[in-house]
Amino acid sequence: MEKRSVENRRVVSGARTSVPIWPLSPPEVDPRARRLSIVEIGGPAAGIAAGWRAQAGGFLPEEQVSLLTAETADVPFLDRLREHLAQAEVGWRMLIAGPEAEVLAVQSEAIQAGAVPSEIASFVTGVAIRRIRCAHCRTLHRAELSPGDTYRCAGCGYLLLVHPHVSRLHGAYLGARADAEVAS
Repeated sequence: MEKRSVENRRVVSGARTSVPIWPLSPPEVDPRARRLSIVEIGGPAAGIAAGWRAQAGGFLPEEQVSLLTAETADVPFLDRLREHLAQAEVGWRMLIAGPEAEVLAVQSEAIQAGAVPSEIASFVTGVAIRRIRCAHCRTLHRAELSPGDTYRCAGCGYLLLVHPHVSRLHGAYLGARADAEVAS
């Protein structure tokens, strides 16, 4: 995958975007939760998930707390997650810890299953890899890219610009043709 930085297009500091602003410390367990799903992705998330379990133990019976673990949000894990999400009911909450790309993938699945943002809280342990979705062919990429970078889409071959826009539904940054606004 070819990667280049675009000098003449910069993300303006303070500009309004849909890029999540991740909390600097893990969120607290919602004391109103009647059931809790904790998603732990990758090694650094283990301590965070353990803290959430201990916190939930103060007001939820153990059988009301589920722990789902994986190293990455790959297809087998996401299939297992979908089965788990099908059991969610009123009073359910989800806490997710892991790298940004994995957290966005899990959040996307939860939203597609009918969860609302107030039922989901996340803590990101790293942002090295991002998920980018091509607006032209819908190919999903995972790469070390940031908003403002360009890369060649493996699906359609267009040179794409990574935009400072994250789709909650797709759990990915927007990649659109880098030359889309250039007059021909």
